[in-house]
Amino acid sequence: MKKPLLSIILRTYNNQTFILEALEGIFKQQVDFDLELIYSDDCSQDNSFEIVEGAITGSVKFINVHIKKQPKNLGVTGSLLYTLNKAQGDYIALCDGDDYWSDPEKSQIQVDFLEANPDYEVCFTNVSTIEENGKVIKSKLIHDGRRTIYEMQHLPAWAPVSARVFRNRDFSFISRTVPEEDTYMLLYQSKFGKIKFIDIVAGAYRYQSKSIYSSLAISSKKDAALKTHMECMNLVPKELYSKYHNLILKKIVELRYLDKHLYLQRLSDLKAFMKVYPNRFSRKQSIKISFIVGVLRVLDFVGVSGNKKFILRVLDKII
Repeated sequence: MKKPLLSIILRTYNNQTFILEALEGIFKQQVDFDLELIYSDDCSQDNSFEIVEGAITGSVKFINVHIKKQPKNLGVTGSLLYTLNKAQGDYIALCDGDDYWSDPEKSQIQVDFLEANPDYEVCFTNVSTIEENGKVIKSKLIHDGRRTIYEMQHLPAWAPVSARVFRNRDFSFISRTVPEEDTYMLLYQSKFGKIKFIDIVAGAYRYQSKSIYSSLAISSKKDAALKTHMECMNLVPKELYSKYHNLILKKIVELRYLDKHLYLQRLSDLKAFMKVYPNRFSRKQSIKISFIVGVLRVLDFVGVSGNKKFILRVLDKII
């Protein structure tokens, strides 16, 4: 079997309304290298799988096609790891079933860049933002002036999942419990090379008001980010520990003004985390964090909420 240069990964879960648009964007890619398509349907309850299966039957676009309807729901991270493990190409491109690619030269541009720049691990493009009905909300999601070259110290940073192309690695080390696997994965990849932002609008990110993430309460989103930052400390070197301490504490402070019960739980979790991983907290940092937590506890006890912006600014100064 011939080896593809690029593996295109398409993942769906109940995306029958949008999946053909995603496929059309993939089919119209104009490249001078071999492609494979890996499609995983995460146990959808609609006809997503049947639509994809019918659309790619007999296609000569790909030298290899792997399609799978999962017998049980793997979840976002499980589905991602399943497809990554199947990829045979030197490079991998991701496309979620509710997004689509609009530029037929997208894959060629990104693979050419990585081929010419071996010190880069990932490149991603700009995207537009659209509503469920396809109406454009933003013609350019990432505004002018955004950094174009990232290394580990510049992360976390948001890079649209369906805009990414990256080198094929051993991804078995990716956490299966991290809530924001795209953030964690980008940090993991930064261990191997730099990340490039190519400022062309090459696709569309679909904002769905009823999607799993969009329907979460703001507090749940903050909590997911907090848990992700804690897991990211598995990956970063010591010189970046204080940065992630700050990120974790900021999210806890933000939870204080959104969900008191969750906030108190995460304060306890942070204390336990410091005991389990003492090597990730210098004595100086431990004292600082304990002081901040103590101040928050006192404010809680006396019933003083305090000014959130002021507390966050103080965190920046102390940590």
